[in-house]
Amino acid sequence: MVVCYNGGEVNKKMKIRFVAMLLIVVLIFSGCASLGELEPGKLAEKEFNLKSYEGKLTFGFEFEMDEKAVSELSSYEVKDLDIYRYLNGLKLSLTSIKVNNAAGGWSVKGFLEKGNLKIPFDFYSSGETAIVQIEGAKHPLVLDKGIANLVKVPRMVYNVPFIGLLSGYFTGETESDLTKLWQEFVKLNISNLPAPKGLTVRTNDNGYVGTQVAFSLDDAELKQLIKTHLRNVALDDPGLRKMAAVLYDYFAEQADDTPYSFKQLLEDKQMSSEGIYGVEKAILSYLALTWADESEARYLDGIRTDISLTADSNQVLRALEMQVTGANEPGMNQGVKSGKFTLSFQRGQIDQNVQPDLIEGKGSVMLYDLDTPERLLDQVDEKSDLFRYLKYELKLTKKSFSVSLDRKEDMASMLEIIKDSGESLEEAFPFGYISDNMAYAPVKMLAAKLGYASNMEETSDGTLTLQVGANKWTFKQDSKTALVNGQPVDMGGSVENIEGTLFVPVRFIVEQLGGNVIADPDTSYYIQVERD
Repeated sequence: MVVCYNGGEVNKKMKIRFVAMLLIVVLIFSGCASLGELEPGKLAEKEFNLKSYEGKLTFGFEFEMDEKAVSELSSYEVKDLDIYRYLNGLKLSLTSIKVNNAAGGWSVKGFLEKGNLKIPFDFYSSGETAIVQIEGAKHPLVLDKGIANLVKVPRMVYNVPFIGLLSGYFTGETESDLTKLWQEFVKLNISNLPAPKGLTVRTNDNGYVGTQVAFSLDDAELKQLIKTHLRNVALDDPGLRKMAAVLYDYFAEQADDTPYSFKQLLEDKQMSSEGIYGVEKAILSYLALTWADESEARYLDGIRTDISLTADSNQVLRALEMQVTGANEPGMNQGVKSGKFTLSFQRGQIDQNVQPDLIEGKGSVMLYDLDTPERLLDQVDEKSDLFRYLKYELKLTKKSFSVSLDRKEDMASMLEIIKDSGESLEEAFPFGYISDNMAYAPVKMLAAKLGYASNMEETSDGTLTLQVGANKWTFKQDSKTALVNGQPVDMGGSVENIEGTLFVPVRFIVEQLGGNVIADPDTSYYIQVERD
């Protein structure tokens, strides 16, 4: 994972907005009535049965930061805003998308832009194998089968590859697991979504005969639309019962991999389906009644969406334009004045047996083997835009780890566990404790995790010396002063010797070794350590 952050509030807002955007896209199918020549039901049916197409897609983000507000935030709150800085000015252009659902393969050519950086890439998936070749990477990367299988999912949103990748990453599901569930979900939503206000329909003749539908939604309209939608679905008894039957079949297929107590719940299909229906009904009724009062709804404050969609006379989606803007809190996070997301998608060559562009996987490496920032950066040419993007835009450091903090009295037992396991202190997961609002951890462990080989010597008077390269630190038990290359330096806390293992203030030794410590003021269970 390239970017890791612990901003729970930021992450929650992002998820709510993402779900809202997906709902907005589905709104184009709202209602059962025809919109000019466009028939929503047939449009969805076509998407489920689409065999192949060519297309292109671009999307990008822009954010305006409130630097004065940012200056008043804590260092940890500022780090929570990193996601906005990462995305600001980011543009992804997929200049060639070739999808063949019938054969189970698709390919993408495109580039990522950020400021003066431009990173071309190629992607190919056969359903069994997925390979990405990025300019600046020393070798092609092979992705796992779960991501490759996403191409098989015949659904509108997943036919936009980047959304498919995101959704599949979060769910971990494949076509065999979700196709029936998804189709029933779409049917349930199409039949219950209310039409947005301000809907305009006109005939399109831009290279093909079709219908263009456009509408805009402000935050109040979107909130009301969501609430109405939830109410409609909650009251759709036939639709919920059909969904319950499909869910029962899905659970029944997985029964062999579940505990016996769960299998018992599936022995009577009629009763089990009735129970699933009851759960659906209860959850949706609760959401419909409480949505407007829930704190989550306020995250849509200041959000405005503009959408234009075009379908041809065969009821196939040909183009989608979307712009989502937001301004001020609580719709935007503190420190962010405004933001904008834009998306443009076009496609043609519908069901013309489009063939994806193959990528030779010679010399490729598995993506899951690059499980640390150091391993990832080692696979990138340091003179490339890709390296500059990872290092200077995403602030990816070669060493990054968290230190789990427990009670001081637990340290002796933890050291004993490590000893009994045969694992060395340098190999163990980083741990330490808090004392007087200061974090302590084994000095040799920290040095090793930061990438330094170290030697430690103990003299008869209890003095310990740590040697890292040409630098030397001398510590004495219960002393707050360390000698750094012979010069006394205040560490801010006393040295502790627990079962022969030297514990020192984490911030002192990490900063001495060229790293940084990032502490969350809201938790005392861990701290983050990073070093270039």
